[in-house]
Amino acid sequence: MNDDPARVLLVDDQTAVREALAIALEQESDITVIGLAGTIAEARTCLARTPADVAVTELELPDGSGLDLIQDLRHQRPLVQILVLTANSDRFNLVHAVAAGAAGVLLKTAPLAEIVTAVRRLCAGHPLVDPVELMRLL
Repeated sequence: MNDDPARVLLVDDQTAVREALAIALEQESDITVIGLAGTIAEARTCLARTPADVAVTELELPDGSGLDLIQDLRHQRPLVQILVLTANSDRFNLVHAVAAGAAGVLLKTAPLAEIVTAVRRLCAGHPLVDPVELMRLL
């Protein structure tokens, strides 16, 4: 990672989750939150204004599936690293998120410090998904 702060977009339909994550991430000198979005449409608007290094997204959004957002990002902005942060621990959805292009998956029950570490790892180009573990799940 260069000297510029990592640019992070937070996408979650729960305002409290977005704001708590933004506060935690903004405490870090090497991370800046470029936008908060509650829907896929809002996320697309944010990304059109300011590019992101990492997008943190929920899978269940009011205007569609986070899987659609992941696929859009893979096609339109392939350098953006995607972290799925979800309350849904359904293995089927998590595997599909990785198959769609997510570089990492965490449950919302993860400690904030773990989420911050995950964002940093993704910025450095280190996926959180172990290919061997993914094959086991499949």
